Amino acid sequence: MKLVALMLCRNESWIAGLSTRVALMWCDHLVVMNHASTDGTSAILEQVSAENPGRLTILPEPNPVWYEMAYRQRLLDAARGAGATHCAIVDSDEVLTHNLLVPIRGIIENLPAHHCLSIPMFAMWRSPYQYRSDPANVFSQVCTAIAFADHPSLSWYADKGYEFHHRHPYGADLETNLADRKSGGIMHLQFSDWNRITAKHALYKILEVTRWPGKRSIAEIEWQYSNTLKEKGLQTTIAPPEWWSGYAPLFKYLRLGEVPWQAAEARRLVAMHGQSKFRGLDLFGVA
Repeated sequence: MKLVALMLCRNESWIAGLSTRVALMWCDHLVVMNHASTDGTSAILEQVSAENPGRLTILPEPNPVWYEMAYRQRLLDAARGAGATHCAIVDSDEVLTHNLLVPIRGIIENLPAHHCLSIPMFAMWRSPYQYRSDPANVFSQVCTAIAFADHPSLSWYADKGYEFHHRHPYGADLETNLADRKSGGIMHLQFSDWNRITAKHALYKILEVTRWPGKRSIAEIEWQYSNTLKEKGLQTTIAPPEWWSGYAPLFKYLRLGEVPWQAAEARRLVAMHGQSKFRGLDLFGVA
């Protein structure tokens, strides 16, 4: 098995030093698209590349417009060019729990062709060391695609031009493992920095309205992104020590509390299109 990780990255200097290094601890190779970054992301990727000769491919993309499906397809094409038999799907703000670094490879290697592995995802809530666990919340039950056994039938060609939120490749058969949520999974760290996640979701709402007008109603867009962040009934659980302890030397690469780039972009787009275009959307005071 040659396991190649696929990662999209834009202005992720707050976490890319951590997430890329962790990905290379359980994947043979990492392909990163550096999408229109204007912060320190490029320097971080070059540093990680120097630390891991021949194991990191960087695809620069200067166009700031977000074509998610096309960009994911470019990552897949590059992974295939690097000889991938299996691909891992790793967002730049995600980290595999440390206790799974070794067993996850065996699980992935046993996937049948064009099957995609889904494992628990934990929303690390307002801190990297606790996750949301109230039973009625979607994040207490959700699993997310993490890897697939490649097959020529798999691709990320866009569905009618809607380039948003399709994590696993089209044509893949999803199967879930570790579903009891007791053995770890993916720690999603976007929720650990509240200013960042609110700015990110405000920008998502704005992009839905401006890029795909009429595809979904304002009410549908508002529900999806605001419902995600509601804290009614909030319960959190401390992450087990084994999820993080092995990453102690990498903690220095996680920088919370920095100004998120999404805030300035949200304000720019609202100024361009006018506030009235986004009436009915809660932009969390970002724009």
